[in-house]
Amino acid sequence: MYLSFEQLTKRYGEVTALQDVTFGVERSEFVSLLGPSGCGKTTTLLLLAGFEQPTSGRILLEGRDLSELPPEKRGVGMVFQHYALFPHMTVAENIAFGLVHGVTKRFSRSEAMSRVDRLLDMIDLAPLRKRKPAELSAGQQQRVAIARSLAPEPRVLCLDEPLSALDALLRERLRLEIRRLQRELGLTVLYVTHDQEEALAISDRVVVMNQGKILQIGTPWEVYDRPATRFVAGFIGKGSLLDGEVVATGGQIVFKVTSGAKMAVPADCWCGASPPRAGHRLGVLLRSERVRVTLSNDEDGRSDSSRLGLSGRLEEVEFLGAQCRLQISGPAGNLVATAPAAEIGAWQARLGSKVTVFCRVDDVRLVPW
Repeated sequence: MYLSFEQLTKRYGEVTALQDVTFGVERSEFVSLLGPSGCGKTTTLLLLAGFEQPTSGRILLEGRDLSELPPEKRGVGMVFQHYALFPHMTVAENIAFGLVHGVTKRFSRSEAMSRVDRLLDMIDLAPLRKRKPAELSAGQQQRVAIARSLAPEPRVLCLDEPLSALDALLRERLRLEIRRLQRELGLTVLYVTHDQEEALAISDRVVVMNQGKILQIGTPWEVYDRPATRFVAGFIGKGSLLDGEVVATGGQIVFKVTSGAKMAVPADCWCGASPPRAGHRLGVLLRSERVRVTLSNDEDGRSDSSRLGLSGRLEEVEFLGAQCRLQISGPAGNLVATAPAAEIGAWQARLGSKVTVFCRVDDVRLVPW
């Protein structure tokens, strides 16, 4: 493994920021640390970069324990949420700073400028090389900060919520640029974000964290489609997470929801590490894009062997452009569904109507409570 975190723990007094964090990153892999504020994402980067020291555990980079090295000799590049550009320097001078004044390796001015020219071309800012940071947009400043961190050719690049201060359209464009640069240069990247859409869009793997612990590691599809815990199921994606109870297990899992409705689903709908047992509480996850909503007078609303049917009342229709999001209340709990606006845009006039939410049994996901 190129980069390894082994039983990493960090405490600040009585507060445990990280607890027994263990995972690895392959060379040239893009891994996102995803979780709510205060879950330990940034602390992990600070420990890797050497700005903080672990209470216990260790970090290995190419087999070497980084605790032996000061920050400037670790070969770790860092891009913060706030760009920290030198305001009195030009774009080119900012990017060249680590090359000319580097600790581990210094380049001649001509060598440094040659590398700066290449990076400016890669981030499409060559015409702005003589501008000061105050003369740039927020997106341009962020690209300069990324180029500056790339200039010394770090062994690992850490990005700590680099796009959180930007508007939505600019975030989408820059995250694609970051991914393009990572692939083009073969970078090993650790990317911190609380935006689950961002993490799913650009990562090779996602590490989901909460309260200083890792809850799940997997590809974007794995953590979305097969969440390992109730927290992961609720944090990633849109959907309904209902309270349920296991009735029977075997070739199928039979469960019931709080309304009393029972349903049998294939055993592989279970996403937990340990097999479920009768009487155990579980979460029933229905992804919003995998359910279908009908007015109750259109169909009888009953479950059968191929689908789960839950009755409810249409409370709200949110217009999102091409899609509409439906908020539904019912005996089983609050339900969420999305559907093409062309199909249900007129339903805003039907608020308060009785509806039925259907989900194919193969699309149901059961998670440990």
